Amino acid sequence: MLARRLSTMLGKIVPKPIPCALIGLSLLTACTQEQTPRAPEPKRLTVEQTSQLIKPSMPRGEFEAFWATDIFAALDAFNADKSVENVCAIVAVIQQESGFKADPAVANIRQILAKKIEKMQENPVLSIALNLRLAQTAQNGKTFKANMQSIKTEREFEQWYNEFAAAKYSFLGLKAMRMDVAQLVTTAGSMQVSIDYAQSMASQLGQSSSNVREQVYSRAGGVLYGASHLLNYPAAYSSPYYRFADFNAGHYASRNAAFQQMILNLTANKSIGTDGDLLSYVDGAPKASKTHQALTALAVKQKSTLNDVQILADLKREKDADFTQTQTYQWLSQLHQKRFGKVLSEQIPSIVLKSDKITRKLTTQWYADSVLKRFKSCVARAN
Repeated sequence: MLARRLSTMLGKIVPKPIPCALIGLSLLTACTQEQTPRAPEPKRLTVEQTSQLIKPSMPRGEFEAFWATDIFAALDAFNADKSVENVCAIVAVIQQESGFKADPAVANIRQILAKKIEKMQENPVLSIALNLRLAQTAQNGKTFKANMQSIKTEREFEQWYNEFAAAKYSFLGLKAMRMDVAQLVTTAGSMQVSIDYAQSMASQLGQSSSNVREQVYSRAGGVLYGASHLLNYPAAYSSPYYRFADFNAGHYASRNAAFQQMILNLTANKSIGTDGDLLSYVDGAPKASKTHQALTALAVKQKSTLNDVQILADLKREKDADFTQTQTYQWLSQLHQKRFGKVLSEQIPSIVLKSDKITRKLTTQWYADSVLKRFKSCVARAN
């Protein structure tokens, strides 16, 4: 499956069988028996095959060969296999997020901007400055207020905002707007990848860190950072389904949600969520969370040698691949195994999605289900 193949790809080495000619006589008889067959190699795609695979999904004005080339370039950037599963995982997310548009239109982006400005206009002084600036002429000869009506994509919004809030107009009080574009547009591109994630990965992927936002808005950049976020981390999931959930909720959210479910099973503490976030943070510093408190109480009840300091230190590694090797994870897993006969290693996080761009009730479960459906369809076509 995708996760197992990926972990092999990222460094797990499978030893080659020893030739019978090198085995001693005492074991020669065993060599006459049929050797256990190896698992078949995963089917790999070419750029041309991928182009044909995604061609039916191409909107007018887009060229499947360009997208296929960018998908392969992204996989090369972090040394990933061009397997059907990897390619189709990327294709499924692109279809879900943008329908193969490098800078997709956002249905209610003008309304989002209008609401932000209306909120700021509640301040009488700031309202005067805003109205003055909105009535001024932009570089294209139209007023900023008129240009608001033509904004369709996040990139267009950012270009409008950067000109609107230019430093030379700070005397109007626009700095008091505190409408940082980095806060308003946190995900972008064909795979709606986090700008913060892209910024953190730029150098590792051989990219400049000085113009990451522009890179993400491009077709190649959006695919590069999106594919990396989807596949470029080791996770021993049984199905790509959980990677799709992680793409929406954050790396290892599915593993961490299962960890929370084990706590819930052992404590019956219904205040514990299964959202995949083991700690709460304020200004970057961890604070007490329901998960942390429940674990500490459980350790005391079970007379464990684990203390609050150790538990907190382990929970801080919630985004690390080796969190499963921590004392806290191992202790809880053993306790759950003893009580219920199994360890829970993966579960779709229970999260209601919240964003100015979302106009209906959606969840991470819905997202993962939708992408999985697209993934299965892609795999079926490829095979």
